[in-house]
Amino acid sequence: MSVNRSAALAAVLAVMGLSASNALAQSEAIFLTVPASTVGVHLEFANTAGTGGFTEFSMFGVATHADWSPPAPPELHTLVIVFEWRIAGGVIHDSTNWGQSPDMITTVIGGMPNPFATGTFITPGAWDTVAVHFYAGFPITVSATFDHAWTPVPAPGALTMLVVAAALGAGRRRR
Repeated sequence: MSVNRSAALAAVLAVMGLSASNALAQSEAIFLTVPASTVGVHLEFANTAGTGGFTEFSMFGVATHADWSPPAPPELHTLVIVFEWRIAGGVIHDSTNWGQSPDMITTVIGGMPNPFATGTFITPGAWDTVAVHFYAGFPITVSATFDHAWTPVPAPGALTMLVVAAALGAGRRRR
């Protein structure tokens, strides 16, 4: 393999590495019953995995509510999940101390397991303390994995493909 082709291949691999999801994500196992309240449940975790100027969050799991008695139709309930990061010191959990993601809402059908996934949420800043906050109108049991980590600046897919094409083109032109 020529030096030029090796350089082009190295550039492609570097770009692919930057655009890949952070493999160093921390995973937190969560199993609890979210009470029926407007306050909800706030769970904090240290965030130390990865490198970069952004913090990435995701969660997947199963939610259940056991209020179904056949032959009546199952009840529908709402579970709200919010990712949070500490932006200032202090013990009070409010918007002056914590940044918050938009609400991620899932419907929980009574009497059966309800799988859910939030997708990935990325916010600027490498935050040392992160949290997940659950709100529910009725008691809902949650068994989930909360992933969080620092991550490099996300590279858009189109930009990645442009850099790959340019690197391959540069390797061919120099023959």
